[in-house]
Amino acid sequence: MVSNKVVASPTNPPQDNMFRHRHKGQFFAWCALALVGLAAGIYFGPQTVEYWRLRPLLFGLSDGPLRGWSSVPRPLDDTSLSTAEGSILSYYGYRFEVPWKDIDWEHDDGPIAEVGFKTRQTVTFLNPIRYQENPIGGAFASGIHESKYEQYKAVISTTPSQWSPFRSHKKFAQVRTLLDIKGMWIENYGPTADIFII
Repeated sequence: MVSNKVVASPTNPPQDNMFRHRHKGQFFAWCALALVGLAAGIYFGPQTVEYWRLRPLLFGLSDGPLRGWSSVPRPLDDTSLSTAEGSILSYYGYRFEVPWKDIDWEHDDGPIAEVGFKTRQTVTFLNPIRYQENPIGGAFASGIHESKYEQYKAVISTTPSQWSPFRSHKKFAQVRTLLDIKGMWIENYGPTADIFII
């Protein structure tokens, strides 16, 4: 016997709808993740490229900073008063006592005065009248570091490990500028292992 009943099959089974909704949710999640990745690439991309381009210069071939780059100010180990005789130097209104006696040479050309000792130490004085401009002021936000001593301390306290591409553009540029200045000082005055806070 043949039946004339027509059985209607459901057009959208409930499982198919759940699959479509889950698929749409995953699609939007991947799109949002891609947009976040694109925004991060646009924001951090240029400075990341610059970081990896300059990193070998800062860290050297052995993946360690060159001598002097990581030196930061630290307190003196011995703060007792020395009883040894020394020399008193006075230039441009500054008076400074050093623990060395045997002066080998003196040079005063106006903007800079230098005194060299037979022990190979050199003391340099800068004439404050000739150095009124602020060569490193651009590395700081206005008003943050008002004194030149604070600026100097910021430069010598900066190390390559503080430079990261995952910072704001402003902080990235600031640390890079401070490292550039510290590098020029190392190049001109030689690397130092110890910098002390007085």
